[in-house]
Amino acid sequence: MDGKVTKLKFQKRIQELDYARGFAMFLMFIDHFIWDILFLMASIFPSFPKPNSGFATLLSFLESYWSSPFRIITREIVLFVFLSMVGILCSFSKNNFKRALKLGIVALILTGLSFILGLIFGNMNDFLITFGVLHCVAISLLIYALIERWIPNKWIYLVLGIVMIGFGIFIRIHYHYQEQNYGDYYHTNVFQIMLDQIVGIKYYGSDNFPLVLYGGEIFLGVFIGKTIYAKKESLFKAKYQNNVITWVGRNSLWLYFAHQIVLPILWFIILLICGYVPHI
Repeated sequence: MDGKVTKLKFQKRIQELDYARGFAMFLMFIDHFIWDILFLMASIFPSFPKPNSGFATLLSFLESYWSSPFRIITREIVLFVFLSMVGILCSFSKNNFKRALKLGIVALILTGLSFILGLIFGNMNDFLITFGVLHCVAISLLIYALIERWIPNKWIYLVLGIVMIGFGIFIRIHYHYQEQNYGDYYHTNVFQIMLDQIVGIKYYGSDNFPLVLYGGEIFLGVFIGKTIYAKKESLFKAKYQNNVITWVGRNSLWLYFAHQIVLPILWFIILLICGYVPHI
């Protein structure tokens, strides 16, 4: 009986969307895996990396990759795929208010955990997340749910998506989207920081996704979902493949939350085993 229920559940899913989100998530895992060792671990372990060590050679290579045009362009493509897939799948949901609430709670938990780690290691700039991808998706879903209730017209999402993305790119170019320090968190204007992040004028901490830019990509996804996937059916007739990639695609938002905790812990354990002493 359970097997039949599971089979029916998969038959209702759109395979290519789960594959697209799964591949995008794997690339995002790699990106954050590199960020953690390049920046986060250096703030935790003062002597990392030791000169002429294997880690020093690895970091030298990763630093070149991190600032390369290939990585920067690839990252934006991956983010567009991931966020547009979020929008497509949200266009299928009947209760995006509930989904927005759940994601908002998870986003606040992530902010709280990152704040605690920032206190422990004395480095808010490499730990604290005040407006990351989960925050961006949660607010976008809330906006979508409100629009859908009062103006149920698919074309508004196309216009809104294009306008937001265009304005977001203009803001990023005009203000150069420069990194800022949180400073003394006891005297920081949190509302100003949030506004800067939402609009995309500045970025703080380790995870920033301006709503004006990336929310627009989600709304484009909503339009695609209501247009290309209006029947909520796969464009291909192949049998659904239940594998690692589609599993990651089905659980992408929750895995995004989990991997931001698991990957730093993994690197922390590796460096402890290698003899590095953390600064706490």
